[in-house]
Amino acid sequence: MSLITHRRFISCNEIIKHYKRLIDKAEKCVNDLMAEFNSVITTVTGIGDRLEAVILAEIQNIHAFDNPAQLQAFAGLDSSIYQSGQIDLAGRMVKRGSPHLRWALIQAAKACPRFSPAFKAYLKTKLE
Repeated sequence: MSLITHRRFISCNEIIKHYKRLIDKAEKCVNDLMAEFNSVITTVTGIGDRLEAVILAEIQNIHAFDNPAQLQAFAGLDSSIYQSGQIDLAGRMVKRGSPHLRWALIQAAKACPRFSPAFKAYLKTKLE
């Protein structure tokens, strides 16, 4: 390994260590904030500390939503509607709204059947 290559390697390694320290510091701040909230959202199967932080940060104030449909629309999880005359069809997810909240809720929905046998059985009946 040449001296220049070695110096570049050392420099890159120091940069990686620097960013790792920043990430660790940010994670500690998030953990401290979440400990202060003492939210019940982590009692939902599939939602851990990280998803809790994302969901609470994106929603900010749950009382801003009058009903679950408004929160669903805010997350971009509602389906598009095709209307023509007497026909109303629901299409794909619209993907408007908060992409971070949508990601967190989808991750929680994916994790739920892995950790809850009851939900796994329910999901199996829905998919049949």
